[in-house]
Amino acid sequence: MTQTRAWSGLILLFFTQLSCASRVTRASDSLRAQFPEQVNNVLGDLIHPSVELHPGQRVKTGWPQKVSEPVTFSMEDGFEIRIQENDLEGTVSTEGGAHIFERKAGASFWRELIDGHEEWVLVRASEVGLCSASWRVGGGTLREVMGVVQILDASGQIRTKVTAPITYGENGRVLKSRLSSLGDQLAINVEGARPGEWILIDPL
Repeated sequence: MTQTRAWSGLILLFFTQLSCASRVTRASDSLRAQFPEQVNNVLGDLIHPSVELHPGQRVKTGWPQKVSEPVTFSMEDGFEIRIQENDLEGTVSTEGGAHIFERKAGASFWRELIDGHEEWVLVRASEVGLCSASWRVGGGTLREVMGVVQILDASGQIRTKVTAPITYGENGRVLKSRLSSLGDQLAINVEGARPGEWILIDPL
């Protein structure tokens, strides 16, 4: 099993109508306004161009120039994971140490850490309190075990995993989030969100 955090994310959910020209700026402003204590974690300094995705293996991250292209994690032994987030639309940019991908409503923020990767997704609960995000994963096989989604190589070895241990609503209210996988699709759904509420999910 992997001993390092390979792909993790903080998912911040908000929904609003944004123009392409100002979408990322407004997403960053919303992040600062609603969760100021997390801003440095999301937009902090760039760490290192490669990290350990699996013990003894160095991984090179490929950051795409278009939202229609996946983020890639390539290991020295040739194994590669491709992560394509659904509902992206717009441009790719950088701010601080974050790679920012525009969404139809909001933005996703990816960062490289010493021991893995971290993603934050900015969205908002719908008018009926629904919050979710999903990704298409290529290069490996997804397997869900007791709320943890593992990514396996062709030999069945676990190369990384995704969990979602805690989720916050407004005013620090703790919510429940649930990871699931179906085929090559990975999804996270938040339970108990209020209509239009800002949400902060911290998967590790």
